[in-house]
Amino acid sequence: MNYTIDASVFVSAIRALEAQHLTSLDFLDQVQVQGATIICPTLVLPECAAAIIRPTGDVVLAERVIRLIESFPSLNLISLTSPLATGQPKLLSPNNSVAPMPFIWLWPKGMRRCS
Repeated sequence: MNYTIDASVFVSAIRALEAQHLTSLDFLDQVQVQGATIICPTLVLPECAAAIIRPTGDVVLAERVIRLIESFPSLNLISLTSPLATGQPKLLSPNNSVAPMPFIWLWPKGMRRCS
């Protein structure tokens, strides 16, 4: 299974004060256990950095978070192209074929999936 994970999931997993911290950690653990492939646009990195810097003002922490996300097992970062940025509902899969995949984000009642 391939997933695209929103920056908010990574940020929630990293920041213990986030409402969905434990849910995000559990989800990311499950993804690793499943051996799922994560495909995210490169935009996920500055989004996560900004989400860390805004409340903390800590640029060094934001840089560490980016390195941590970049090292997440099975994460494939893809360039944010115009079709991807304008909401085309397909992403490039690891074997270079176009394929739809679930997009994951968290709501207050837990994890939701929209494909």
